Amino acid sequence: MAQEKTILLTGDEQEVQVSGTNCDIRNDGVDTVYASRNSGITAGADGVLAVPAGQAAKLLDTGGRVYLTGTGSVQVCGNDYDTMVFKCAASSSGGGGTVDQTARDAINAHAGNTDIHLTAADVASITSNGNALINSNFRINQRGKSEYAYDPSTRGYTVDMWQLVCEDNMLTVLDDGVKLGYVSGGSPTLPSHMLQRIENYADYSGCTVTASAYIKETTSAYPQLLIVYKKDGANHQKNMKAAAGLNTISFDIPEDITGLEVWLYGADVRTGDTTDSYSIIEWVKLEKGEASTAYTPPVAALEIVKCLWMYSFIGTYLPARAAAVTTNFIDFVVPVPLMRLTPSIVGTLEVVDITTNTSVDGFTFTAIKTAPNGVLIRAAKDNHGLTDATLVSKTGAALSAEL
Repeated sequence: MAQEKTILLTGDEQEVQVSGTNCDIRNDGVDTVYASRNSGITAGADGVLAVPAGQAAKLLDTGGRVYLTGTGSVQVCGNDYDTMVFKCAASSSGGGGTVDQTARDAINAHAGNTDIHLTAADVASITSNGNALINSNFRINQRGKSEYAYDPSTRGYTVDMWQLVCEDNMLTVLDDGVKLGYVSGGSPTLPSHMLQRIENYADYSGCTVTASAYIKETTSAYPQLLIVYKKDGANHQKNMKAAAGLNTISFDIPEDITGLEVWLYGADVRTGDTTDSYSIIEWVKLEKGEASTAYTPPVAALEIVKCLWMYSFIGTYLPARAAAVTTNFIDFVVPVPLMRLTPSIVGTLEVVDITTNTSVDGFTFTAIKTAPNGVLIRAAKDNHGLTDATLVSKTGAALSAEL
């Protein structure tokens, strides 16, 4: 019959009475304890059994009495069995131990073997936070140009979501990003400067944000990556001198901001660059938190939907049939996805008389509302005289709800 006791050791040697011939001892503390059939225990002496933390051992022929010293909780069990009462198993260190200790040994061995598991640093390197930027790798290009010079009539917009800011800025679309520099032969006085505005900027109030940009190549002496927030009618920015490779910067954003933007300078004539200076930028990311996490390229099919929320290219000769005809106006529904707000019309639209297939002059065009099935455009002309018509764009108009 086995009899189990819990003993709390405080450093002094204790005598414990047990039943049976043998005694199993399990050390539940954190330090090694020592056991012997005789009093006057000395660690390492003959007849003294050392029991490491988390392990168990059997002391034979105790005569019903065992002496213990050390600190911590110990389980003792007097018995007449040859096998260990505490279910000892071979530990990874080669000695006998409890099942718990065997598990500890396995965990420690695993933690030390970085070839078969991920460390915390590994996890951080492959985890990717969401990107607040749309068209972050510049692949969506609804306007369709290969080069964009700054044009104030379009507010500097180039590839979807990205704007040039200054006179003589030039953005060239490449297979692996964009080249940000200057117009050949221009006379710039400011940086070659592009930016993206964040629509839901309020979500970042009171947060730390981190911007990252991968610059494949630069000839500029001072390319820059900047985070800019707007508050109290002013811009507040944090910038860093960038270089070829990965660039990251973090910025604490206060509460109640009125705007948030990411800026990049591809070159800057104020720092000694020439009009030939440039930077090739592969991607840009803005995320919450102090760390730059891995960049994940966006899924093109999802990204185009985000871009159409802001800007929708109608295309040339898109025929939209009249939805309603009155004496002084004709309504057309242009089939585009729901937009951020009722858009402005960019480019030229025409009304074509269905009966004669000829354009009719004198109409003015206004976007009235946006809906999931399209944008309602009203063509107004007093006493136009038409009973049916189509709306076309011979030069490729667009609808803009851009920030």
